[in-house]
Amino acid sequence: LDDFVRIYFQKSEAGGSPSAEYARLLEMATRYESNGEIEKAETCAQRLIQLAPFASGPWELLATLRLLQRRPEEAMKFYQTALRLEPENITARGKLVTLLGSNGRLTDAEVCLFDCPQNQRDEPSWLFAHGHLLLHRRDYALAKSEFLKCVNRGYMMRLCYQFLAITAAGLGQANEEREYQKRAQEFV
Repeated sequence: LDDFVRIYFQKSEAGGSPSAEYARLLEMATRYESNGEIEKAETCAQRLIQLAPFASGPWELLATLRLLQRRPEEAMKFYQTALRLEPENITARGKLVTLLGSNGRLTDAEVCLFDCPQNQRDEPSWLFAHGHLLLHRRDYALAKSEFLKCVNRGYMMRLCYQFLAITAAGLGQANEEREYQKRAQEFV
């Protein structure tokens, strides 16, 4: 959602004038989501979709809310809609790839991951999704490399350290595994 908000305001500054209702709903949805008020955030997201069904951000938000509600199939559908509307939405792509991989759909995850412009493959959300996919494929060394790149950029630190601990365990690196577990706890 952060990327969507940034892009939305950049478009606004470039001469567009977002509707006051849309801007208000977007702010409210973001606040509700961060406060754990899922139903209120969902109401805002659905209204945003009514106002601008062509915008990928509200669909991505709705997908994230479905994940919080433990409804992964619906989340996948909404992430796919967000990507159909904005194929360069690397955040939605990364989340969809991670979700597909977590649900054992590794081939679908790989196709989705690599169906993006080459210049996006250095983005933290792409690196994280790639590391996650590699972890599912038990390619621990390459997964570790991707998660370390994420950590070096300050991206999803707790999860990256947790996944780094798993990669270290897979590589038989007990000392590193303990160190990564310890580092993950620093971000609780």
